Amino acid sequence: MAEKLIGRKIKPSRTPISFKMSSLSELVSELAIHSEKRQYKEAYEKAKRIIDLGHPLDLDTLKLGLVASINLDQYHNAGRLISKSKDHIVYDGMKEFLLLIGYVYYKNGDSKNFETLLKDSAFQGRAFEHLKAQYYYKIGENEKALKIYRELSKNPLDEVVDLSVNERAVISQLLELDGVVEQPVSRPIDDSYDCKFNDALYQVKIGDYESALDLLEEAKAICEENTKDLPLDTREAEIVPILLQIAYVKQLKGKKEESLTALRSLSKPKDSLLDLIYRNNLLSLRIDEYGRNDTNFHILYRELGFPNSIDINKDKLTVSQRVALTRNESLLALELGKIPSQSDLKLFYDATSEFLDLNTKLEASMIYNYFMRRPGQQEVPNALLTAQLAINVGNINNARTVLETVVSNDEKNLLEPSIVVSLYLIYDKLQSGRLQVELLKKVADLLLESEISSTQQRKFFKDIAFKTLNHDAVLANRLFEKLHSIYPNDELVSTYLNSSSNASNNNTTTTNFSELDDLVLGIDTDKLISEGFDTFESSKRPTTIISSTNKKRRTRLKPKHEAKEKYKRLDEERWLPLKDRSYYRPKKGKKIRNTTQGTVTSNTSEISGLKKTLPKKSSKKKGRK
Repeated sequence: MAEKLIGRKIKPSRTPISFKMSSLSELVSELAIHSEKRQYKEAYEKAKRIIDLGHPLDLDTLKLGLVASINLDQYHNAGRLISKSKDHIVYDGMKEFLLLIGYVYYKNGDSKNFETLLKDSAFQGRAFEHLKAQYYYKIGENEKALKIYRELSKNPLDEVVDLSVNERAVISQLLELDGVVEQPVSRPIDDSYDCKFNDALYQVKIGDYESALDLLEEAKAICEENTKDLPLDTREAEIVPILLQIAYVKQLKGKKEESLTALRSLSKPKDSLLDLIYRNNLLSLRIDEYGRNDTNFHILYRELGFPNSIDINKDKLTVSQRVALTRNESLLALELGKIPSQSDLKLFYDATSEFLDLNTKLEASMIYNYFMRRPGQQEVPNALLTAQLAINVGNINNARTVLETVVSNDEKNLLEPSIVVSLYLIYDKLQSGRLQVELLKKVADLLLESEISSTQQRKFFKDIAFKTLNHDAVLANRLFEKLHSIYPNDELVSTYLNSSSNASNNNTTTTNFSELDDLVLGIDTDKLISEGFDTFESSKRPTTIISSTNKKRRTRLKPKHEAKEKYKRLDEERWLPLKDRSYYRPKKGKKIRNTTQGTVTSNTSEISGLKKTLPKKSSKKKGRK
């Protein structure tokens, strides 16, 4: 599940900044002494205390506080000093200070302020070009970074090694992220392990693992030789990325046991970013070793330190590293039933859709909650994705809420056909005609104020106009008139406008007979009146004058034998027993038996009623008639 990461080296430009001390109070003098003794923490605290007490900082004091924060790797603290003193200090045109400010913005990932700083006319020069290239590299705009480095390489001065290393770093990432193949124009540096390391990254991307391993082994040997006299922490910071990359390439070659052995032989790196990459790659091999079913993902998530480990190192991660780590965090979080905290919604969906069924109510609900809790992610693509997943599981109300949230954030999203059509169909599913009408009116009002610049917008404009016609003819006419003014050759719109115009002129007395005159051209009307209509009657086929009187309905003929039921009448004595009815006549040979309901008879009558004279049976068999 865990995706492997690669390290990549890019050498930052080293531009020394000289500071001129100014005469300040005793506190500021004490600040300068601490800074000279490299007691950066105390220097920063004293600079912060001056600001907290409400005293304005001058430029030199601010510089000392920033240098102290930078040497402590506390770039966020440096950013706070800048933001608190921005209103009190004017530093426009001061290149030295602008470079320091820009470096802090770059390290903090403050793209908004950095882009603003780029517009400053004083932000020019070789040091600024290095800083801009590193900024573009960090945010993934590799083509801009490569262009800057190649311009600097035309006049390298004493930066031959740095430019060669950085150009190769940008080329390898350009190939990895964008698939663009570029060859370095700067010459390789044989005694630079950074240069060989970045060349190895390029070979990894094109699939030449053998060449990559050879280059990495050379880089390792050079690094060990060049750093043998340096402190242990410095040697580790230089050699560990190479060792991590060697283990990673072996893993790509399928030599997982060798890769696992190489990683286990390393001591835990002290640098937080190297430690995160080390743990990530080691745990990915552990999953391959023990299998997915025997992996405890709760422990795995905790060992990787998600999500805090990504947040702590986000300023150091390249784009490819951030994408890989975010993907891993998303997969592990979903495996544990959590909502991912780091990824944007698109990356989250792309990562998880490979392994999980997002058509289940649980995952659709998680993505819905993720979207609603993060206003920064509430954009049109994310909204459509979340709404579609909600619809897939039959939760129409969630889909409606998501789309209405995007519209409420920015009403101009109603100019997006995907949003309007989806909302209209959802309202139709919810059987809410009122909401459909309100939606159409809002869209129509926006369309009347906006410009039509594409065929898709024109088609959308026309569809809304015809939909609005069923509810508000006046508003629909305004839409058609605007559409006709922009596209006069649209036959459908022109036809509608002509028919609408003719209908409105039905009650007027003025009539245009130009077309009628063309029809009767060449006909002698005087002769036609004098001769009458007989001349035009055909002799071969007589004309038939159809009477305007209504036809009589065809009457049904009486049947020859009328139904017997017609002569049947209801018998008034039908409630009496048959023997008691006035018209009853017994058959011969049978005597009357008095069985009237409710009558009392004598014994004599009962006995006489029981005596029956039965006819004698004939011995002959009757034949069939």
